[in-house]
Amino acid sequence: MSPRPDVSEERKSQILQAALSVFNRKGYTSARMEDIAREAGLSVGILYWYFKGKLEITLGLVKLFFEPDLLRLGEALSAPGTSRERILSLFLQSLEDEQEIGGVSLLNELHRLADREKRVRVLLLDYQTRYRAGLEAVIAQGVARGEMRPSLDPHDAAISFQIIFDGLLQNLPLLPKNTSLRGLLEQTFVMIFEGIQANS
Repeated sequence: MSPRPDVSEERKSQILQAALSVFNRKGYTSARMEDIAREAGLSVGILYWYFKGKLEITLGLVKLFFEPDLLRLGEALSAPGTSRERILSLFLQSLEDEQEIGGVSLLNELHRLADREKRVRVLLLDYQTRYRAGLEAVIAQGVARGEMRPSLDPHDAAISFQIIFDGLLQNLPLLPKNTSLRGLLEQTFVMIFEGIQANS
């Protein structure tokens, strides 16, 4: 007999997706637990049984956003291709994920929320630290293989990549409507890679 599915986890995932829709539509500040319950097709009482409030839902969304990135980073260390190809692929996939689930604007909200909510700040810092360590390892491979300048500091380079990507997302509302984020990200990374690649 196969194990029964975890209904609780399925319900939490349903609530998180509903919350994401509400946050994207109304904004984090204006969204209420009642709105999320309605979107999820639940009573407010049932919603509070799974999550104590908007902050707990937000913490769940942070994990929903970032866990796939961490999994891909672990796979990237042993994936084929140059470090340059793997790094670009990682960030392009992250961009596609965030656009697909409509999470770009909420990510900006999360960064603002981290200024005043310690639990959000701690979770984001933990993610950034883990992500940066994985990215640093991929960059170090590129240095060791002679793909990147031997003087390149993988730790500082990882921070730079992360800051540039986050900056792109944070400036999204100010970009022209017809801007291709994928094209912009590719062009930006080409300029970076041309500066750090080893001389042929």
